[in-house]
Amino acid sequence: HSGEYGGAAPNAHEELGRLLTRLKGEDGKINIPGFYAPVKRPSKAELAAWKKLPFTEKDFLQKRVQGKALVGLKKYSVLERLWALPTFEIHGILGGFTGEGAKTVIPAEATAKVSMRLVPNQKLATVERQLAAAVQRLAPKHVTATVRFLHGADPAQIKVDHPAFKLLGEAFKEVTGRASVPARAGGSIPVVPALASAGAPVILTGIGLPDDRLHAPNEKLDLKQLWDGIEVFRRFYDLLGGAGRM
Repeated sequence: HSGEYGGAAPNAHEELGRLLTRLKGEDGKINIPGFYAPVKRPSKAELAAWKKLPFTEKDFLQKRVQGKALVGLKKYSVLERLWALPTFEIHGILGGFTGEGAKTVIPAEATAKVSMRLVPNQKLATVERQLAAAVQRLAPKHVTATVRFLHGADPAQIKVDHPAFKLLGEAFKEVTGRASVPARAGGSIPVVPALASAGAPVILTGIGLPDDRLHAPNEKLDLKQLWDGIEVFRRFYDLLGGAGRM
């Protein structure tokens, strides 16, 4: 009871909140020793290609994020923050009383669900060890902190100079009249790093638009994008077959 024990008894929600803000600072930096060590900036060619995209921070904020400000490491562009830097995101916090009415019990346990988007050169097993060690180091001695990993995979980056990328670009150009730009994307497709480690070229391409609201209840796909996408893939396979073995 907070009236009787408040001010002296530890509060699990408060301890968890402090721990999370120690793991990731207000500036967006992830404070896990060694976490950024293997991270490399995109090549000059890749950055130059991204600049060709019809992307502005203002439109991204107003039309896609629909918030008041963008956050993260300010010394990097928004596209670098989205595509080239690892992340630490908090998705939910459980514990205590959140029902209707008043109840002043001080929570003894609290749980947070988080995710970490990894980038090329980082290893899942290494990051798991780094996170677990950081949690133990940052947690006060009177707090019992445990980390449970649910699932994950190593990141993968395919060389965009592979001939198949050029053929896909040709297919898009022929069908839509617009060139394609190799970009990065975050997502969980465990088979991709498995194929990449075997030396198999992996190309992921979409036919949706930025406002399609991916995974949302009101997700959409314009029919023109669907029919154009079918034609792009048909043309790509024609070109790929004509190019012979790669």
